[in-house]
Amino acid sequence: MRKMMSVTTGAMVTLLTASTAVGLLSVSIDTPTVSAAKTKKLKLWVDTDTKPTYVQAVKDFEKANPSVKVTIKYTSSTDALKNLQKDPSAAADVFMFPHDQIGSLASQGLIYQNTKYAKSLKSTQISNAMKAATYKGKVYGYPYGIESQVLYYNKTQLGNDDIKSWTSLTSKGKMGTNLASAGANYIFSPLFYTAGDTLYGANGEKAKGTNIDNKKGVSVLKWMKAQKDNPGVVQSSTNTLSLLQSGKISATLSGPWSYNDYKKALG
Repeated sequence: MRKMMSVTTGAMVTLLTASTAVGLLSVSIDTPTVSAAKTKKLKLWVDTDTKPTYVQAVKDFEKANPSVKVTIKYTSSTDALKNLQKDPSAAADVFMFPHDQIGSLASQGLIYQNTKYAKSLKSTQISNAMKAATYKGKVYGYPYGIESQVLYYNKTQLGNDDIKSWTSLTSKGKMGTNLASAGANYIFSPLFYTAGDTLYGANGEKAKGTNIDNKKGVSVLKWMKAQKDNPGVVQSSTNTLSLLQSGKISATLSGPWSYNDYKKALG
């Protein structure tokens, strides 16, 4: 039987603001310059899941700019830094990347500073998006999407009241989440912010600006430790989708990047 899936953000977005990820579109430092009399060729790297959007966007762009030919390569935006480091001269002229790579890309001279549109962006984008597109006071890239943790749950196992708190969720159903392997910090490190601590300082740039070694930090770690003995919490990572589909868990935390997979699996 196909199970019904529901997605909720609500308070979860507020709770996990500190972990909000902003996708950026940026320009490689090796963008070629071509004579105006010739056809300009541009290479674009975008996420595979965005193919329908960019196929149409490129068609519209080339129609409006007949002297420009755009080649699209579908890849994973999370690999942008790694791909640029391999061979900057062969990299895309315009590409997507998650904002947590902006410091490395900018400090290594792999992307252009966004000077022409910086002011207009600041007047039209939300502050968190602009903060994510800024490194050491300079703007790089163009925010194109903002992503936060999302609660996915099976509506045949959990009702709206059941998901209002962690306690009710894990007593009424089974929460599948990663507390014990690589990637756990991505989901749960924001709890330190919630408790009032800072990680790498107020602006995230100070190597000695982490203060979780205090009562607030200990309270977070005690809560995380307690989940090991919580019968409503199931350790999951790469097997989360199959556990949800089989009904062995009834909810999980992920992001909008997982939406298509869960929709396909659960209906």
